[in-house]
Amino acid sequence: DATCGTALCKDHVKKLFRHTDYLVLAFDGDKAGHTAAWRATQELIPNLGQNQTFSVVFIPDGEDTASMLQSGESGKSRYLNVLENRHALTVYYFDRMFKGFSQKPPEGKASVSREIQRLIETIQDPDLKELFQVELKQRLHQSVNAVVGADAGKYLSRVSLPHRTILENASTRIRQVCAALSSDPYLGLTFPCS
Repeated sequence: DATCGTALCKDHVKKLFRHTDYLVLAFDGDKAGHTAAWRATQELIPNLGQNQTFSVVFIPDGEDTASMLQSGESGKSRYLNVLENRHALTVYYFDRMFKGFSQKPPEGKASVSREIQRLIETIQDPDLKELFQVELKQRLHQSVNAVVGADAGKYLSRVSLPHRTILENASTRIRQVCAALSSDPYLGLTFPCS
């Protein structure tokens, strides 16, 4: 819900964090609410202090927090149910960033990765920064495995016998690197030259 009719900003959150280390930010479930939640998330993540975090929750369309809480026990029960379905900060952020990731072309995937890296560089809390780096690596790793698993049979029949022998004898890590390079050849530019 809008904070007194205005957009949620760092100053609002800073005041709230004086009283707690954990916030649940509730937004309307419509498009505007999702847009506001995304903007707030991107603005707040870099400024979180140590041990501070938040979750995001969306109020069902046609409802708002005040009307739910003022409509007696059934409204309170519905509101508590909404709060139960909150999205943890990292889950919300990465789910949104990786939505449709597997269908993106390599340059689209690289763009998503760079955007996340830019945000990570701005995070002040070292623990949160590390958590985001680990989550990014895991999500990219899962994405590569999904591509390898889904397409392996389709492409294996096209591979010549000598190359198939090399692949069959390669470790999982080498296969993952090959899949990543096939998916995004520009990754090869990040390898150190020797």
